[in-house]
Amino acid sequence: MSGALAVLSAGAARGSGASKMLSAETQGLALDFTDNYWYASTGMRGSARVKDAGTPANNYNGYPYGLLSYASPSVKMCRQSDGLYRHGAHNLYLNSASPANQSITLVSGATYAITITGSVSITWSGAYTGALTAGTVEFTAASGTLTGGSTSGSGTVHVRRTPSNSTYLATTSTARYGLPYEWDASGNAQGILVEEARTNLLLYSSDLTNAAWTKPANSCTKTATGLDGVANSASTFTAPTNNATVSQVITSASAARSGSVFLKRRTGTGAVTISLDNGSTETTVDLSSGGWVRGLKENQTLANPTFVLKLATSGDAVDVWCGDVENGAFATSPIETFGAQATRAIDNISILQASMPWDYSAMSISAKFVPKTFGALSYLINHSTGNNRIQLRADNGAGRIGAAYGSGAAVYVLTNSDVTVAGSEYRAACSCGASPNYIYVNGEQKSSSATSYSGALSTSVNIGSAGASAAINSYLKTLVVVPRKWSTTELQGITSS
Repeated sequence: MSGALAVLSAGAARGSGASKMLSAETQGLALDFTDNYWYASTGMRGSARVKDAGTPANNYNGYPYGLLSYASPSVKMCRQSDGLYRHGAHNLYLNSASPANQSITLVSGATYAITITGSVSITWSGAYTGALTAGTVEFTAASGTLTGGSTSGSGTVHVRRTPSNSTYLATTSTARYGLPYEWDASGNAQGILVEEARTNLLLYSSDLTNAAWTKPANSCTKTATGLDGVANSASTFTAPTNNATVSQVITSASAARSGSVFLKRRTGTGAVTISLDNGSTETTVDLSSGGWVRGLKENQTLANPTFVLKLATSGDAVDVWCGDVENGAFATSPIETFGAQATRAIDNISILQASMPWDYSAMSISAKFVPKTFGALSYLINHSTGNNRIQLRADNGAGRIGAAYGSGAAVYVLTNSDVTVAGSEYRAACSCGASPNYIYVNGEQKSSSATSYSGALSTSVNIGSAGASAAINSYLKTLVVVPRKWSTTELQGITSS
């Protein structure tokens, strides 16, 4: 994506978080996904810095989006700085500055916006019907295909799913998507949320009035404002009797399941529970805060799950937004559905190795991240081709942070096996080169190896995954890669703050 966005001058980013992380280095890559240094002037968040003494053209100071590739993602909903969930910036219209006839795949039932500038005129059919010129129109997709024809004039076209960040992204032959930034409920930047692919098996995830849901007569309306801040985007379920339920049956082979739903109490004080097995085992959702709470029922293995929301007391009412049943041991970010199940693709983020073509005979990597869960082998950074590799990773097992390095059949793993607290921030770093090699976590040496490191190169360096697999399922805050071996004193300092 770097060719589509201007690279800013070296002096301009002197005060950014990424530049500060490289202040003691002559060469290296730094990414700070929690930094708002560029936001006011560009609309792009975070900061990125490349120092390359050998190839000055590679020097870069700007925001991560101008340096990284975000391959084939889906429109993804993340919590924004105001506490509401919205889709990130994206543009589904191809060759957006050279408008031409085309068809775009949409989600039937979802809401979208079309923004046109200049003298462009397009006649639309399918998901939206009508002739449009300059301005913005919002609509609910009547079908899964939006076709634009009789296109004329010059200007730009922006097609996005709403609610979303409205930043315009220029496209060429493919759609473009902003990085998946997320904030906590208090508005604190968490970095980018890198997740594996998931499918929501529930239909009409926020619309309990639909026939896909079984419920008492006249107990559900779709008149509530959801956690996306949109009027009538959520449902209200009012219990006409004690132990009233609303449920949906899913036909699916046996697998580990995780269910979730966002709830907010409207009236009453009685118990509110959810289940995946038609009420056989229930989880109580504490709604005493008065705000939106995500109820979770995770890691239950069963076939043909039945998702059930139950209100114990007659007359109680709750608002309901974005119910979700996924195959997996934990719930991921919300996936809104309508008349069909919906899949969110893996967050496949990378940087070209050509952007940092250094001597890899020695290498150090550091990362600051917050795991949402610990699971299978996943990567903070994966720089490998076959058995040639240098990686910093969250290992499989009981939440281990480790590193792998080497070439040929001689691949060595530095592993720490006592990091197990999901939701906590970890600062990890490894240094590899001439023996010995080390990994440090939160200021402590966790493992070492007497085997020397042999440099490894790959065309594309994956960030937060192994590409199409092994996503870290974490908030990635910062990442630094330098082509030299940090000392143990440096490792301790880097991972202590």
